Amino acid sequence: MKGRSGLIGSFAIALAVPLLAQTIPPASIADQELGWAKIYNFKGATAPLKVDHRVYSAAQRTIAMELANWMQASYSPIGGLGDLAVVMAEKLTPYNQNTTARAQSYGVAARVYTELKYGANKKLEPFTSSHFTWNVIVNGPFGEEAAALSTPERYYFTIPTFEQQGFGPELEKAADVSNHPFLGQFPAWFQRNSVNGNRKYVLIAKDRRLPFVKLTRGEYLDALGVAITRKYELEKKRITEAEQGDAQRIARSMTYIEEATAKRRAALEANRVKYAGRLQEVAEIARSEPDIMLENAPDAFLGNGGSSMRLPVYTVDAATLERCKGDTPQWIVVSWTAQLNQPASKHLHDAVLNQFNFEYLYNRFFDPAKVAGQPYAPLRPAGAPTTASEPSAAMPSAAMPSAASRAGAADPAVHFFDDFSATPVGKAPLKWRSNLDNTGKTSVVTELKGLDGHWASLSGFTITPTALKGPLPRDVTISFDLVAARDYTWGARGMIFKMSKGVANSGKDAFFTVKLRPGFGGRDGEAEIEGKFPGEPGYFNETKWLKVPGFSNTEQNNRITVTVTRAGEMVRVSIGKAKIAEYPKAIPATVLFDAIAFDLQRQAGPNDQMYVSNIRISKR
Repeated sequence: MKGRSGLIGSFAIALAVPLLAQTIPPASIADQELGWAKIYNFKGATAPLKVDHRVYSAAQRTIAMELANWMQASYSPIGGLGDLAVVMAEKLTPYNQNTTARAQSYGVAARVYTELKYGANKKLEPFTSSHFTWNVIVNGPFGEEAAALSTPERYYFTIPTFEQQGFGPELEKAADVSNHPFLGQFPAWFQRNSVNGNRKYVLIAKDRRLPFVKLTRGEYLDALGVAITRKYELEKKRITEAEQGDAQRIARSMTYIEEATAKRRAALEANRVKYAGRLQEVAEIARSEPDIMLENAPDAFLGNGGSSMRLPVYTVDAATLERCKGDTPQWIVVSWTAQLNQPASKHLHDAVLNQFNFEYLYNRFFDPAKVAGQPYAPLRPAGAPTTASEPSAAMPSAAMPSAASRAGAADPAVHFFDDFSATPVGKAPLKWRSNLDNTGKTSVVTELKGLDGHWASLSGFTITPTALKGPLPRDVTISFDLVAARDYTWGARGMIFKMSKGVANSGKDAFFTVKLRPGFGGRDGEAEIEGKFPGEPGYFNETKWLKVPGFSNTEQNNRITVTVTRAGEMVRVSIGKAKIAEYPKAIPATVLFDAIAFDLQRQAGPNDQMYVSNIRISKR
């Protein structure tokens, strides 16, 4: 169900972006609780509302308002600015006439706007309409519309798995709710959405089953017949209007339509004959959605026979549609963006699963005696920290810092030191920011067999220290230990160490990087050194490739110590005690770096793992 194009009137102004307006860097607000633009505290409706052919009672409108209040009580947006609206079924236009036959639905459409700016009075406003979504819709749609089959009189749909939609299983598994203590008993679906992120749907119903009916083969063939005729009539109307009544031009343009329609009808009749004795069986098709072009795939169920997919087609029966017009919900669809590599979406995902009180929602509408007289209460207050994998976990307690860590903290010559000894194994590095991978995971601290200490995993992640005080000293030595796993793939991506100043990828940022990857079979590894200093000709604005002695992929832990030394304009890169590069005029004296990062994007194989530790920044 689509929400209204502008959720609140004040946002319509914010979306008209002035040329001089600048977006707030998303990374700077990724973990900040920005909350809702407005807390509505809806009081309920006193009158019905008519939208097109539907009349929504005061009770239905009040249910939607209750849902909105519960959502705002359960979640305070992090990494984005939230707003919501009470919505009814979308208003009819010439382009969505098939929704006429959907069940009468109503509920709440919430958005978390992720590209923000400061408006008047330094108040946060959306910079663009980019957003993540959280909807709670009574009698809401579930699955993909069968667009070729649906009509204003009957609405059809399929519920394809993520793989049946043409994608791998990894992302769907990451958003799986089958082990959720309450949601696991209800039908769920994962939808590919390239506009604002893949979405998770859960359907809450009294009997915990889909409240829909599957078409039989006979019903499916009948629906195809109606759709073929409707397509013909629509095409004829379009051509007649376009040719402004010119009979010859109309006849010429209709030739293909007539021929295609004749072939479709002939193929349809052939299917009726072929399946005459099996018309009461459940219809299963070999596509993710129905297709009326039987001239291309003559078997209505098997297509051309090349697909193993067998997908039912659903509709809502007339009796259920009639009950949806009443004041008692027949089912409730909760859906949200589960694009887990995006921080704001991951926060939303975790909050929906661990803070929104689904059990109260179910009891309130499907077993009301259990909650009679009890107001809604979230599982945790809005803004409470939690994760989907640890629904009741508190923030991890720190481990015991090592002697090296304590010595680094006490040494005035040490600007920064971390060996991750203060982070428990299995937890994200404390006082570091990690990106999220496609499954919502972050870098974690681990122990490596055969090596002492704690190590932060890098494969698939970029990690940056949040406790680093900037700017870094002009004369500085930065060292770290890097480990590559045995059989690290030759040619796979390398780990990038980066010193930078300014907003990344802004075109004005300055940086110096060292990319490292191991060799193979005992051969030397490779280093790629790159610099960019805009407006500073004569400095290290180039890329160099060098050998890294002793860094291969043959050992259990292929460990090197990397040292980057800066003295004035000079920079030197060493591996262990061996200098591999030195550039006398590399970094302008005016550039003071204010950030460092370790970056290793997703790798090809299971052995493509790297780890970092013993990160030391010393004043020279």
